[in-house]
Amino acid sequence: MRRLADTLHSRGQKLGLYLNPGLPKAAVRAASPVLFAPGCTAAAAAARPLRPANRFGNAFALNWSSPCAAAYVRSVAHQFSAELRADLLKLDAVSPGSEWHGDNARFVAALSRALEATGRTVWVSLSWSIDPASAAAFVPFANSWRTSDDVECYCDVLARWPAVRRRFAQARPWLRYSCEAGGSDRACDASRGRPDLDSLDVGNGALDGVSDEERKSAASLWALLGGPLVTGSDLTRLTPSGLALLTHGGFLAVHRAAGDRTAVPDEQSCAGGGECWRLRLPDGSDVWGLFNLRDETARVGFAAAAPFTARDLWSGAGLGPPAAGFNASLPAHGCILLQARPVAGGGAASWLYTPAPESTRQ
Repeated sequence: MRRLADTLHSRGQKLGLYLNPGLPKAAVRAASPVLFAPGCTAAAAAARPLRPANRFGNAFALNWSSPCAAAYVRSVAHQFSAELRADLLKLDAVSPGSEWHGDNARFVAALSRALEATGRTVWVSLSWSIDPASAAAFVPFANSWRTSDDVECYCDVLARWPAVRRRFAQARPWLRYSCEAGGSDRACDASRGRPDLDSLDVGNGALDGVSDEERKSAASLWALLGGPLVTGSDLTRLTPSGLALLTHGGFLAVHRAAGDRTAVPDEQSCAGGGECWRLRLPDGSDVWGLFNLRDETARVGFAAAAPFTARDLWSGAGLGPPAAGFNASLPAHGCILLQARPVAGGGAASWLYTPAPESTRQ
């Protein structure tokens, strides 16, 4: 694994690994020694009576009154960070959440501190359906939190539209933890974390299970929230249109911009029958995602305090003369992703995306 990590890093790539909370059952039953902790075993670190540590039931809970419990967590951090050189650690089946009654907050906090103590930066991702009521326990110790169930339907395709649509509501309770203070009209807690919407399954054509309009809506929401951008598509079977979407300059530019402050719904400015998500940029311009979540065509728009010029960030096309608002007819499950640049005092604002001239495209 270390050789694999070194090879990936030499190519400018990153390595992500996976873990469930608790002590592996086999290690406890074998009384396996804990690394760098003479006299400590996994059995000594386990809570008594033995009980499951997570929804999957593949690990035992820790006895935090034993010094061997903390030693075990430090050994895990050393393995993933110092030895395997992981850049991302997905911690799955975390509770409260994951359709389970347990509480892994102490394990998450201890592992996060131990990873930080190794001196390497490791992105910690918590999964799945993390309970927003426990945000205070998890937010300081993780970089992203799965706000929902799996997007995959585990059927004949990867995903269905209802699972995508649920993300709009499921992400909302976490937005106050994922934007920097002053970054929007809403009060935000300073935080390094982001809502994680799960994998973006938009690259395999009919296998995706969603329409072209639904693909664009999903990609736009994922970009606006700035969370982990991971595709569940089969990379060996990417369609030309799927590859074009996943590598689209406007889509990626919005995702990069949302790395500093995430978009939030702006109900006050929104008009029509859809949702309006607004990402404020430091240069004074805004990115708007207008979404029609209905099953029929609907008009969606927003009003602004002053005139602006606008550009469609998917097509790169201008959206008419300066105006103090925008309105569009959107097909069922469709969206438009646009940047609004103020006319007055907007000289410092630049377009996030300008399509390459036809003569330079490959």
